[in-house]
Amino acid sequence: MNRRDFIKIGSIGFASLTTGIGVGSILLNDNKEYKNFSVYAFLPDDKKIILDCLNVFQHKIKNSEFIYYLNNKRLTEIINKRFFVEKENNFIVSKSFVDIKLINVNNNTKGDIFVSNNSNLVLDPKKDFDQKLLAFRERINSKESKYLLSIELKERNLLSNIILPKNNMIEITNEKGLFEKISLTKNYSSVDIPGSIGSTKLKINNGKV
Repeated sequence: MNRRDFIKIGSIGFASLTTGIGVGSILLNDNKEYKNFSVYAFLPDDKKIILDCLNVFQHKIKNSEFIYYLNNKRLTEIINKRFFVEKENNFIVSKSFVDIKLINVNNNTKGDIFVSNNSNLVLDPKKDFDQKLLAFRERINSKESKYLLSIELKERNLLSNIILPKNNMIEITNEKGLFEKISLTKNYSSVDIPGSIGSTKLKINNGKV
């Protein structure tokens, strides 16, 4: 797939599938895994530029091992690896991680970069890119690309093991036993669950608890 087709389709998820990325794509999200942030960059055969691209998004990848490899320019220790995002809070119901992949692009494609988040499938460079990202994009626009670098920040719901696989339901229990069964196909802004030491509020949105 070349850059023109990529833009014409207008879907990073489809582009990732047809280029062989495929893992946890936007079009194939299930109830256990969600993309929070994605980057797809057409880059030249230049180790420094690839590292510079990773540096642009370093603040999104809060993992000490990744930062160590990046600071020491150990690209082979980064590519095709998964890095778990380190969190400080003890009560964690989800786990975030970053998948970084680099694949060959077998066509004459000009360098470019595409970014998506929870709100936008493809961010508008003129409106949504900061100066650092804009400068990097201008730097690679004039170069022929050989690689497609993908950076995918994902979140896995640790409560997914209580999802009933056939009907996507979760069971909520308290000290009295089963309190409620709730479908994950619907959104709930607030579910009050009474307990012995007070109530717990539960929110369900797009299959996430």
